[in-house]
Amino acid sequence: MNKIIINCLVALTMMFFTVTASAAEWGKLSLKAPVLITSIGQSPDALMVKVLMMRNRIKFTLDNLAKPEMLNNHQSVIMVVGYSGKGLGAAGISKEQEIERTKALIAAAKAKNIPIVMAHIGGKARLGPSSQVLVKLVAENADCLVYVTRPELEPVFAKMIKDHGLAAKSAKKISKTGPIFKELYQ
Repeated sequence: MNKIIINCLVALTMMFFTVTASAAEWGKLSLKAPVLITSIGQSPDALMVKVLMMRNRIKFTLDNLAKPEMLNNHQSVIMVVGYSGKGLGAAGISKEQEIERTKALIAAAKAKNIPIVMAHIGGKARLGPSSQVLVKLVAENADCLVYVTRPELEPVFAKMIKDHGLAAKSAKKISKTGPIFKELYQ
């Protein structure tokens, strides 16, 4: 019993310091609207981010096939990452075309000093092998990460945060990421 309590205290202490560090880094970000929201991988997850932005009255444009020139009218971009074969088919593009679109959008955002928010709200299904190249591409270039976590996924996100030096905040449910987005765009 004592071993369980000690392990719980160690875990809580580590979690406290991780959240505190992320919160401190979060304060350095200065994100402004209007926001461009786009799906990276064509999953329907970007629609959920749209709803959260509407609830928080944050000015945005949703374009799942956003091109670099769309950044001219926006002050930040939320890239909602998650591969969907059906979504790519419906959009009439291949995975390779989506990768090239993503690279072009990232390059344009970097050239214009437009902050990139990586959002991963699709759970384990959106972290599978098909999503990996897109997740890595965006994580390498993002300024911060908003994600939905589960205990079995936390090591994946912890490694991503560490490897790419991302400021990050998570929630256990998609609906609970709303306050995180609101905080980002205060």
